[in-house]
Amino acid sequence: MRSLVNRAGLRYLAVFVATALLGTVVATVWVPPPAVVFVGTPLWIGALIAAALLPRPGGDLRVGLLAAAWLVSALLMFLAPAMLWATVLGVRGERVEATVTSIEGATKRNRHLYYHLTDPAGTPIPGVLGRWPDENAEGTVGARVTVVRDPGGLVDPRLPAELDEIRVTAPLVTPIVLAALAWLCGLAGRPRKVPDAVSHALRAVESERPPSWQRPARRRRRPGRPPRRR
Repeated sequence: MRSLVNRAGLRYLAVFVATALLGTVVATVWVPPPAVVFVGTPLWIGALIAAALLPRPGGDLRVGLLAAAWLVSALLMFLAPAMLWATVLGVRGERVEATVTSIEGATKRNRHLYYHLTDPAGTPIPGVLGRWPDENAEGTVGARVTVVRDPGGLVDPRLPAELDEIRVTAPLVTPIVLAALAWLCGLAGRPRKVPDAVSHALRAVESERPPSWQRPARRRRRPGRPPRRR
């Protein structure tokens, strides 16, 4: 167990956790949902590059284990933004009956719609709603929908069902993901050890070799002169 606690592994873990925390910016209204992939993907790839460039005292880069930890970190990058908006809406969110004022995101290849909403007073709600209550139907302009909005305008409005899902799922899944990520980072940071049989053989060879001052000196042959025959 001690071999899993090493400086390189802790550095890997710190990079992946810090990247997930930076990725929470995609949960805010500053990043429109269609642009989330353009922000999150470079951050995720940058985490792998940063981890690979970290100093590794006493060991080589374990590419396979580091890549496995990087893949698991993608789950953390999904959970961190979800926990942010769930926490904000859980602390200060308001449930309102909103009205759809406009819809965007519909293309020939993609039918993921984003709904712009207003509250009962007609004031626009910051952000967009990216999910409709009926998964088999689509909202229309003028339709009413119950959402939980952030009065501070930091995060997008969400359906009450979305908020309940994250409240139940995140506390269960997040510790598992963190434990798996820490375990893989610890394995990736372990220094490579020479097998005992090989190390014993190397020590035996070194012990049988005479010291350098006892070894016969080699005569240097002058260039262009053939070796002397005995």
